[in-house]
Amino acid sequence: MKSKLVLLLFIFLPLASVSQNKWNIIFGTEEFTGLVRKNLPEDLPQKIVQNNEGAYYISGTNSLKDGEPKPGSQGAWIAKFSAEGKLIWYRVADPSYLNCFPNQLTATSDGGVVLTGHDRGPAPNYDADGLAIYKLDKTGELVKRYI
Repeated sequence: MKSKLVLLLFIFLPLASVSQNKWNIIFGTEEFTGLVRKNLPEDLPQKIVQNNEGAYYISGTNSLKDGEPKPGSQGAWIAKFSAEGKLIWYRVADPSYLNCFPNQLTATSDGGVVLTGHDRGPAPNYDADGLAIYKLDKTGELVKRYI
């Protein structure tokens, strides 16, 4: 009986270490780990991708305008986290476009990221739907924007 127990321990102990979380970030509440509370009061993460350096890019939408809640609008945001889960930077894709919906997030070979989606025009003309492409470098600076 003891030998079977020891055998089971050798089988299941390595599996237990594989399933442990390395880190986590809580989105969608007012209690954040590593984020400024006012940055994402109504954030909705949608896409996640890991780059070749092990960092993570997360994109989503929120209902902010100039840092304040703006009900009825959605702005796209992008955040970069280290492999250890520390926030490196957070950016609103385009503050003038209040209805921006991210569709695809792609890490680039230079350490940057490309966010594609669709926008509904800058204020006050929200009727102009169009494709939006944002290229950010690894520091979060906007390199190119196509709308």
